[in-house]
Order: sequence, then C-alpha cells, then structure tokens
Amino acid sequence: MVLNEAEYEMYIDQKVKNLIQDETARIIDNRRPFVDWADAYSILKEEIEETLEEVIELLDNLDKYWNMVKLDAPNVEFVERLKVIGFITERIIHEAKQVGAVSNKAIDQLQDNADIDIIIQKLEQMLKERNKKAPITDQSK
Repeated sequence: MVLNEAEYEMYIDQKVKNLIQDETARIIDNRRPFVDWADAYSILKEEIEETLEEVIELLDNLDKYWNMVKLDAPNVEFVERLKVIGFITERIIHEAKQVGAVSNKAIDQLQDNADIDIIIQKLEQMLKERNKKAPITDQSK
C-alpha cells in the first residue's frame, strides 16, 4: 500500500506518539513517582538539557560537514560524516522521546494532586466564609 504525503505524515505522527507512550509506561513502572511539580521540573529540565547537548553535537557535525564541502573532501569522508549525523539524530529522537514521556508522567501522577489542591482551596474558602457568619467559639468554658 502506497501512502500519499498526508497519510505518511499521519502514520509517522502516530509512530512518534506510540514511542512516547511506550516510554511513558516504562518510566512510570520503573522510576520513582514525582513528589510534586518542582520535582517533575527538575527531571524535565535534565532531559531537555540532554536533548540540547545532542542538538549542539549535531550542529558541530554539520559545521564539520560544511568544512568538508569547502575543502572538497573525498566522498568516503562525506559518507562517514553523514553516518555520524544520522547516529546523532537517533540520539536526539531518543532524548526527545524522554522529554515527552517525563511530561506525560508528570501529568499522570500530579494532575489529581492539582484537583485535590483546588478542592482544598474551596473548602478553606467555605470555612472562612462560615466563620465570618458564625465564628466558632470555645464551648469548654
């Protein structure tokens, strides 16, 4: 079956989503749960930094490739440099997949806490309003 461009893009998008979902399930099962949003931030930041390190390495290799173009390097050197660029691209995808998975994990584990926080805030507000109408007095005297 031959896919047109739009179908192929949808197919690849789904593959990426599946990859991230699989990684999300893996890290939920094999890593400690997040304590709070700040905890998730620290892990997310680490994963993004690792992704950026790979992107910087990719850009360095692109510069090396361009220098090879300017020097009219032999074909074998271009092939080797492009293999390196391809390998780094795979590492970027791996790191980016972890960014998505950590984001999903944070939502999965902390979203209910956010709902609980809202409920607690509403209850506290209701108690304040009730106390304004009928302050609680000490009944022991």
